[in-house]
Amino acid sequence: MKQDLTDRIRMAIDESGKSMSAIAREMGVTPQAVRAYREGISSPSMDRLDALAKATGKSSEWMHLGIGEREDKQEGIISVPLLEVRASAGTGCINFSEQIVRRIDFFEDWLKRNVRYTNRNNLDMITASGDSMEPTINSGDLLLIDHGVNEVLYDSIYVAMVNGEVYVKRFQKTPSRTLLMISDNKKYQSFELKPEDEIRIIGRVVYFWTGGTL
Repeated sequence: MKQDLTDRIRMAIDESGKSMSAIAREMGVTPQAVRAYREGISSPSMDRLDALAKATGKSSEWMHLGIGEREDKQEGIISVPLLEVRASAGTGCINFSEQIVRRIDFFEDWLKRNVRYTNRNNLDMITASGDSMEPTINSGDLLLIDHGVNEVLYDSIYVAMVNGEVYVKRFQKTPSRTLLMISDNKKYQSFELKPEDEIRIIGRVVYFWTGGTL
């Protein structure tokens, strides 16, 4: 059964064996705030969710995303930066910032089992925006990107800068060696990119949450 964030928070608090007052002290918040998180009345910020994971002995990746092992382990961890980027699954966005918002820890064993990537140092995370890739990718989904892939090697979903705007789209090579930029949402038209178009493949989408591998 799929767990939502409130389920994971409740499980973490209940399994910790600690009182809400003790957890609150470690987090630097009030016991009332911890109770509100547990009951789903309010949602913690990313930093406070990290603090809650640490206070309850859970892994950050499980607390944030519901993947990997629940218990916190320090060895074999890959810390992936979440960038301040919203790649457009729609009509395109202009800004591409490499500023790191925070880091999300993954167990290396989980990544090796579930994700195809070139090198751990090539992994970043960004956020999708728009509905053109629905139902595959929804607006607000977190995307795990392999920056070691800088060309369309085969049909897949890539993050690309096209004529100065950033997109997350399915790219496909045509027999004439041009590229098709395809939206999974059939409401949107596919485009064949022209030789004069400026195209930069930023990376391939290798995993995304709601959680699907590519």
